[in-house]
Amino acid sequence: KFYQFDRYSEQSFRDECQKIIHAGHDGILLAPVMGRTVRDFVKDIPKNMPYVLFNANVPDINAVSFIGQDSYQSGTVCGRLMHMMRPDGDSSVIILAVYDDYHIIERADGFRHYFEQEGSGNAVKMYSMHRNSDKESFFDLIDRIFSETGNVGGIFVTNASTHFVAEYLKEKMPDRKIPLIGYDLVENNIRYLKEGVIDVLISQKSEAQGYQGIYALYREIVLQQPCERNILMPIDIVIKENLVYYA
Repeated sequence: KFYQFDRYSEQSFRDECQKIIHAGHDGILLAPVMGRTVRDFVKDIPKNMPYVLFNANVPDINAVSFIGQDSYQSGTVCGRLMHMMRPDGDSSVIILAVYDDYHIIERADGFRHYFEQEGSGNAVKMYSMHRNSDKESFFDLIDRIFSETGNVGGIFVTNASTHFVAEYLKEKMPDRKIPLIGYDLVENNIRYLKEGVIDVLISQKSEAQGYQGIYALYREIVLQQPCERNILMPIDIVIKENLVYYA
């Protein structure tokens, strides 16, 4: 059974959590996109109901397993890629698209740490979204970024909302090429990757995560066998030239 919620509404998430707890399921596969609210939820999960996290990890909670990428290392990889593409002396901009999400913050930290190691940490500026991540919100934020940072040499978007930035660059700055890195092979991101507006997408193998998550619950509940505490997905770098093998 699927329970869907508005990822920008804590109340929507809480409402679904209550349904799950009272439904008497044997196990839960959970995408913990709201850190504080998830911690509250897992406190209410009955001890005989195992749960597995996928896509994002939350430290210090007693999940049977976590399936996903090493978010910090993923951000570091993106930092290196940006360093290769960004003109010397220009700034990189991080757009923290979901500010209350542990794995999103870890990606940003990994990205910044790469540039700190390279001795150019102050050339990274971070901006956060505090409203719904829709087109209007992104366009307002990017207007602000360019008004405050004149030498933007690259933009790193920490989730699948990369296509909003690509749309802005295509509409408002068609004659200026700015390296753009983001996540996930969703339809709009794929389109802009093909057009060359997005340079790199990091694939998280979402189908494999879901499969591994259900299999971890199967091992725990049906086979009563221990499963790996952390099942890490590869950090796949997808560009226009190898997209055919992923989408």
